[in-house]
Amino acid sequence: MSHQPILFYLDLQKNIWRAEAALEWSSARPYSMNGNVLVGNNLGEVYAYRASDGLVQWSHAFGGVMRGIGVADGVIYAGTLKGLLYAYMP
Repeated sequence: MSHQPILFYLDLQKNIWRAEAALEWSSARPYSMNGNVLVGNNLGEVYAYRASDGLVQWSHAFGGVMRGIGVADGVIYAGTLKGLLYAYMP
């Protein structure tokens, strides 16, 4: 799995950063939490990338194909395609 950041400028003319999943990202979209971008993959992992430079801040393996991620009051809610819902506080 590659976690090499590539950056995007705000005018969207150039890349600032990018992150590649080990297999594929499976979350419906990137989600935002406290200056981080959250994404989930087909291996059941959720990654938090720092929005400013793409560096991994943390990751957690839940299991199952991650589909939806929600955030409320510092808790991350991660749902899978098989119907499991996890509540996680990093």
